Amino acid sequence: MPVQQNVPPKFALKVKAYITKFSKALAKKTAWATRELDKGIFADSLVCLNCGNELRTETDFYTSVCSSCTNHLPARRGRHCKYCGAYTVETDEKVCPDCKQTPPEFERVIAPFEYKGIAKQILVDYKKGGLKYLYLYIARFMTDHYKSNGFPADYVVYMPTTKRQRFLRGFNPLKKIAEFFSKSTGIPQIYPVYRSKNIPKHMAGTDRATRYESLYGVFSMNPNFSSDIIQDKVIILLNDTFNTGATENACARVLKENGASVVIIVAFARS
Repeated sequence: MPVQQNVPPKFALKVKAYITKFSKALAKKTAWATRELDKGIFADSLVCLNCGNELRTETDFYTSVCSSCTNHLPARRGRHCKYCGAYTVETDEKVCPDCKQTPPEFERVIAPFEYKGIAKQILVDYKKGGLKYLYLYIARFMTDHYKSNGFPADYVVYMPTTKRQRFLRGFNPLKKIAEFFSKSTGIPQIYPVYRSKNIPKHMAGTDRATRYESLYGVFSMNPNFSSDIIQDKVIILLNDTFNTGATENACARVLKENGASVVIIVAFARS
């Protein structure tokens, strides 16, 4: 004689389906309410991010920095290396000595500001000061500067971070910046690379070639990502700051080894 299974009544099934539907609707409404609250609290600021003075023009509202402070933003000017963006001493030189000796895996670095002054303070407030809404202004400066340079690209990738970094900060600083950048430029965002190892310690004071080799294997290809997608493609690699270029070079190397033809670094500031 077959064993009779306990089948829940139709009423219980309907209640369960209703609860599931209600939970999804509630989650959707909660997410919408949170976004609207964020817009209300962190809307385009009425005062300058730096000096606190009232914003008066459309440009001021767009960047949330007043005209006076805009003039003091540490914009990058002058002749610089066509690869890493370092300033070249000789006026006729297009490549810095470091890039001549150890050519990087990436083709160019685009960054509107030096990592100092107002630009540095904005990044510190965003990443460490808890002012998460500042991503909007950082992303705007990066996007506008990229558009003004006119380099077409196929995909956007942001530098992978470690779980520890995301845990300590409570969020991923580059995620929303990349989302804004992708939406504003119309360049699709992909996730082909992840950080598989921690960065080796005690690299301070080492030369460029040593730093580049020390970071070999820190980044790996995402096993769930098909490398065919990036074959012969131009990739934008986003980061908030560009320092020595060692981590960016290691990430670009993985992209190149898996078929990417060109990797362009776009950052908010370069040290």
